[in-house]
Amino acid sequence: DVHGNFRYNVGARYIQTDQFLSGYINANTPQGAQRQYLDDTADYDKVLPSLNIAADLIDNLVLRVAASRTMTRAQPGDLAPNQSLSVNGDVLSIGNSALEPYFADNYDLGLEWYFGDSGLGVLAVNVWRKEIEGYTTIVSTPTPFGQLNLDYSTLPIATQTGLQSIANAQCQCVGNPNDALVRVDQRQNTDELITLDGWEATYVQPLDFLLNGAGISANYTHIKQKSEGGLPGAPSSAIVGLSPYTYNLTAFYEDFGFSGRLVWSVRDTFIEFLGNNENNIPGDNYAQKRSFLDASFSYKLPIEANISVSLEMQNLTNEQLLTYFRDDPLTPRASFAPGRQFLIGLMGSF
Repeated sequence: DVHGNFRYNVGARYIQTDQFLSGYINANTPQGAQRQYLDDTADYDKVLPSLNIAADLIDNLVLRVAASRTMTRAQPGDLAPNQSLSVNGDVLSIGNSALEPYFADNYDLGLEWYFGDSGLGVLAVNVWRKEIEGYTTIVSTPTPFGQLNLDYSTLPIATQTGLQSIANAQCQCVGNPNDALVRVDQRQNTDELITLDGWEATYVQPLDFLLNGAGISANYTHIKQKSEGGLPGAPSSAIVGLSPYTYNLTAFYEDFGFSGRLVWSVRDTFIEFLGNNENNIPGDNYAQKRSFLDASFSYKLPIEANISVSLEMQNLTNEQLLTYFRDDPLTPRASFAPGRQFLIGLMGSF
């Protein structure tokens, strides 16, 4: 709705979900350990409200306020009633068909100033908060192998050897593999409240006074997260993949059917995953600070048909991705070199 310099909209989204899950697990039966088929159903419905307000304080200066509630469903792989035992037999990952969606209350406050003769120049600052409840985390429970309903005799030799080694190490003797402690991992909903506080600054500067259609832009985002409460046995609470800060610088040009963009992006170190590493050693794993230089170009052919050709160039500096253990760059975990990528495209409509 619009009232003079004041605009707003209020709404709600109704979600109704019917869920069916199926999978196989190992189970002991009178005939011995067998693969057993399981299925499960669930249904739920939710109402997710939202509010957006914009007010023109003075010419070209806009105040924006927003609030909403959002929902995120669990990943299908985490819901499915299945299980997987590691090669060494020290970790058993199992699904959880009882996983529920988690919810976030979102609050945003922003101020935008539009400047220049074209009105395309922008200087904007936005602060926001997300309060996430019911977030899921992997809970680890040490369990003797003999309680897992798995048939030791049918396991691969490497897994049998691993379990025997664990049992031997526990008792400092020739142990019983059924006594070997296996880490059972299962993703579960928590009662913790995770709060994300962030702010973002954006600057767009047209350079028409130098070259019509040219411009530069910059964006910086800072995020801080904290949590209160959590499940016993769960790893340190955090939302993985969130860098404390990211920024990017862009140069662009659009005119005469041609569009070009050069982007330099930087993101700070972030937690890649929580908990024990592949050798079952406690400690979170981190990804190093990284930066990328990408470019993209497109050109609309000067013909009657609407046809454009495009070229995308990614990772021009050939950046490698390094992950390491316990936030210590001297203990690398893996290195991945995606290489430079060049994509050529042809798009048209008739």
